[in-house]
Amino acid sequence: MTEESSPKKLTLYVAGQTPKSLAAIANLKKITEEHMSGQYEIEVVDLRQNPKLAKEHSIVHPDLGARAPSAHSQDHQRSF
Repeated sequence: MTEESSPKKLTLYVAGQTPKSLAAIANLKKITEEHMSGQYEIEVVDLRQNPKLAKEHSIVHPDLGARAPSAHSQDHQRSF
């Protein structure tokens, strides 16, 4: 894939597998499929499982961010 055709990476930060977290994941999947079909990759980072990432990524509350993929991010993500 070329840089132009590579999918956008969206990172959703959640705090555990709560009903709100699960709803946020489902909503994000629905919205991206409707508006960005085949053009995205979702990464879900659970800050309860990886609390040090909150500080490393400057997250103070569950959030959604887009960033360029990095090789080391594969260690603490789930892609959907």
